[in-house]
Amino acid sequence: MTDRYRAQIDGFELDVETIDDSIEKAIARHEYPYRDGAALQDMGQRARRIRLRCWWIEERYEGHYGFVEHLKSRELFELSHPKYGLMTGAVEAVHVRHDDRQQTAAVDIEFIQDMASQEQPAPARDVTAAVEESFISGQDELMESFSAQAADALGADAAEVLAAELDPDLGIVEQFAGVGTTVRTWLKSVESFVGTVQAEAIGVTNPANSIIAAIDYGAALPGRVIGAVARAFERHAILNESLKTAPDRYLENLKNALDDLADAAGDFAGITRGSGAARMAAEAAAIFADDEQQRNRQRSRENAAGAFDVEGNYLSPDTPAAVLTVRELELSLATVRAELQAAIDADRTLQSAKDMARELLEHVMVVKLERDRLVRIALDNPMPLHLVCLMRGLPYAYAERIYAVNAIAHPNFTEGEIDVYVR
Repeated sequence: MTDRYRAQIDGFELDVETIDDSIEKAIARHEYPYRDGAALQDMGQRARRIRLRCWWIEERYEGHYGFVEHLKSRELFELSHPKYGLMTGAVEAVHVRHDDRQQTAAVDIEFIQDMASQEQPAPARDVTAAVEESFISGQDELMESFSAQAADALGADAAEVLAAELDPDLGIVEQFAGVGTTVRTWLKSVESFVGTVQAEAIGVTNPANSIIAAIDYGAALPGRVIGAVARAFERHAILNESLKTAPDRYLENLKNALDDLADAAGDFAGITRGSGAARMAAEAAAIFADDEQQRNRQRSRENAAGAFDVEGNYLSPDTPAAVLTVRELELSLATVRAELQAAIDADRTLQSAKDMARELLEHVMVVKLERDRLVRIALDNPMPLHLVCLMRGLPYAYAERIYAVNAIAHPNFTEGEIDVYVR
């Protein structure tokens, strides 16, 4: 028995019943001489077809004329189905039966769902902005952590030490006259630590337009210490900038610099790890954002109308830079998250480190979210990756994206099981 319900097509309110809902598979049959039966290959689903009967009765009877006229449009229609949700597609056939005397019309339509318009692209995330926001708040957290460490070491004398405004051109100890031995000894250790970090990559100049330049560290002791550490890691990032094309190696170099500086930091190893991990997260976010731009260029190239003009001349499209493979994304993410976790273990109050770890993870998962549009296929024999695209009905430009999500040693001799996109 058919179901009666309310539905809607492009703003037309409908009293409908579903007559038929068909989902067919495209099955390729490979038959061989002198052999019974056939080898079957599932090529995916055919277009989904829904047959609806729309009733126009009594005072709504005249409305069916406008509805039928609207269905003559060549545009795609939106069907709001109470059970299947919102679907976009075309109406292939319309059958109208009406009775003017009883003010009744039954309009049968065959609705075909359009799969391309149903694809929901993963929401774009501005990972750089999100991580930089956490980075800035993390600098405040590190200054608070330093203040808490000072309070533990100095007791009641910490308030006076932390509130004093310092001259950036003078040393730290010389600006505190008349303090006790305990305070002076602690200040000497702070000054020694600051001198160590300031000597790191001293040949590199901190840029005036960097994110650190926009942060107000203040004139107090916490800002002087945390600012010096942040600038030291920024110089290391600039020093290794030529390695950004190999992000796993680039981040590994930053990790090594972080480990070396943390080992030399003594009592201040915790804030050193927190600052270094935050810098690594910011650098990883910039790498991931640039990679997403390259992916968008690839998508634009894949969706281009054609590679030939009206006269048949070949139009050579711009070749976008290679995108990061899944392995490179995961290795980079693992390296940064490991350092963020080490920073959190050293100081559980660093909420910013947790936020940066989450933002980076969510971005990578969004990039990999297209796995719901991936299917795993087995190739019977080695073949070029472009031929695989042809077999699956994909533009040849998809070869680069398929290569990026698989561990393919030789693209001209692709074999075994691989993941390919479904359009």
